[in-house]
Amino acid sequence: MKKQYKIKVTPKLLTEFKYAWKLVQHASNQYWDSIRQIEDSLEKSTGISCDIFHCDGDLVGIGEVNREMRLVTREELESEN
Repeated sequence: MKKQYKIKVTPKLLTEFKYAWKLVQHASNQYWDSIRQIEDSLEKSTGISCDIFHCDGDLVGIGEVNREMRLVTREELESEN
């Protein structure tokens, strides 16, 4: 049985979605470029090849690329102490 959707994807709606998708792709590229710049900056300042870790689309912490250092978690980085 084929599901009947209430909202139809019309050519006009698809055009709107395609435009929005290009904006999303641009924003995503900017985000990842920024993350890369931060990682490069950390490597220069610390001498450690740092990686900003993500899990399920969320930031989880900062670690070392080859896993030779424990992950410094988001909770540690955001704590006031």
